[in-house]
Amino acid sequence: RIWIVGSSLIRNAFVRAKNSSFGANLELRSLQASVFWQGKGGMKWDEVLPKVRTLLRIEDPPAYLMIHCCGNDIAGKINSITLRHEIEAGLITLSRMLPNTTLVWSQILPRLKWRDEDDHRAVNKIRRRINSKIATFVMRMGGRYIRYPELCEQNPGFFATDKVHLTQSGNDMFLYHIQQAFQLFLISDKLFSPPLSY
Repeated sequence: RIWIVGSSLIRNAFVRAKNSSFGANLELRSLQASVFWQGKGGMKWDEVLPKVRTLLRIEDPPAYLMIHCCGNDIAGKINSITLRHEIEAGLITLSRMLPNTTLVWSQILPRLKWRDEDDHRAVNKIRRRINSKIATFVMRMGGRYIRYPELCEQNPGFFATDKVHLTQSGNDMFLYHIQQAFQLFLISDKLFSPPLSY
């Protein structure tokens, strides 16, 4: 069982997956895997633990827990060091709650515009730093990391008119990398996807 928990990007990806060739289980049935999607618009980091606790009341612990969150925390101008420490503390709590679950950090995506931004480059620098630090932290804990190299400012066509969410083609790329990552994680001990040479 794979849980995918996150913000509206996850909610939108689920809707797209259901109505695409991927299907809601991302074609992972052949690897005896199923996907349980939980996306909530506007989700911030402090909502992740309560969400997981709620899910544990109705579901058995998953084999994998993928978290796609914190873009809304960055947009809210929280101190980046404080946010990083909060994420790390939360991940430690999750690992204790779910000792047999592999945690997966899904890279915080860029935005063409951040809410109330004063300095676009500075906000993106914070995003990159948090992704790097948390990816390293998760992998040291035995977790995994998913990157989305094509979903970047150099490819604005993947972003919707609100400059935050993804277009259908952007969602397809997002889903493709999630699918490819879990196909890899389920059959190997690789820690991240795609490879850095990609």
